[in-house]
Amino acid sequence: GSGSCSKRPKGPSANGAGKYFLMSVCSPTRACVAAAMMLSDNEVSKAILDLAHERGVGKTFCPSEVARGLSPEWRRLMPVVRGAAESLILQGIICATQKGHEVDAGPARGPIRYSLRR
Repeated sequence: GSGSCSKRPKGPSANGAGKYFLMSVCSPTRACVAAAMMLSDNEVSKAILDLAHERGVGKTFCPSEVARGLSPEWRRLMPVVRGAAESLILQGIICATQKGHEVDAGPARGPIRYSLRR
């Protein structure tokens, strides 16, 4: 169709705990196309940690940078990235900030950034 697709990432899927299946995505031409991408919690968490370590302690990054590294259809992955980041925050590995101040990422609205916990 010519409209935007209303399908969202689903997960964890019935195919396996901790796996996310990107059911469909909208291409830049807004035509709905099927995507066969399986992402595990570990893969998403690893992508977050890889970027965090690449930046180093005291440097931040946007969740969209992680999603962009995982798929050209990155917007659909944002809830998955934020969910994996929340788990890493609860483990005390990374933290979330807004305007330079640490925040609770779950209820936070607006732009947030992640960094390795000092």
